[in-house]
Amino acid sequence: MDIYFKIVAGLALIIFVILSATAPAESSEWFLVSRHGECAEIKVLEKKIPDLSGVDSPATFIKVVQERGYEVAVKEIRELNGNAVQVDVPAKGLAVMFVKKELCKEFIQK
Repeated sequence: MDIYFKIVAGLALIIFVILSATAPAESSEWFLVSRHGECAEIKVLEKKIPDLSGVDSPATFIKVVQERGYEVAVKEIRELNGNAVQVDVPAKGLAVMFVKKELCKEFIQK
């Protein structure tokens, strides 16, 4: 399982580096990104962790999850200057990448 997360994170990093070269003006809006670059709203995480109202960034997600007693591993992707953060919650089987809106090439509608 650990090797899978490393592969996904590596692929996501490559995609983000490519996308960041053509990124428009900065936004403060955060999304989750898939390995193919499509983005989804943070609320899709409620399938694994219920009641995430008010969660709108990696920082608020981390705070809520830690307050619920889960261990969290956080890695800011430095090459993207604060525009991407990987957050792992092993107990929930989650390894998610938060990105700012300008790094999204498409949006998943669900």
